[in-house]
Amino acid sequence: MLATDSIVGQSAVLTIKGENMKPDPKNLLEIAGIKIFVNPDQLSLLLLGTEYHNASVNINPAFTAFGSGCGQLAALFGNLDPDIPKAIIGATDIAMREHLPPDILAMTVNKPMYRQLCELDENSFLYKPFWKRLRKARAEVINNAH
Repeated sequence: MLATDSIVGQSAVLTIKGENMKPDPKNLLEIAGIKIFVNPDQLSLLLLGTEYHNASVNINPAFTAFGSGCGQLAALFGNLDPDIPKAIIGATDIAMREHLPPDILAMTVNKPMYRQLCELDENSFLYKPFWKRLRKARAEVINNAH
């Protein structure tokens, strides 16, 4: 599902491209969070992924917080147990939106959540027909626009 674009400093910058990627433990040792740039459809898919193994926990695994880009990360990594899988929807800071394509948002996840997302397998929702139908419908819209 995920493909690594690059490792930058203490964070990995990712985009959804391919079908499979397993976390490389040597790259995750020093990383506090992984930022994934996505379109709204991909964000919907990732939100499903954050709930997949966490539906029974008392703390919502994914959330959004008001603040600058850096301030949003403080909400993710602030006072929370680093072993609890967490994700935050980002790239909503109006001051920085001009630097992104209009249809791109971000989700930043901590290492436990990243591992859970990478462990989604053929028994998960990723292989259900609705994701394939959505991708096909989006491709048809793009093809019909040309």
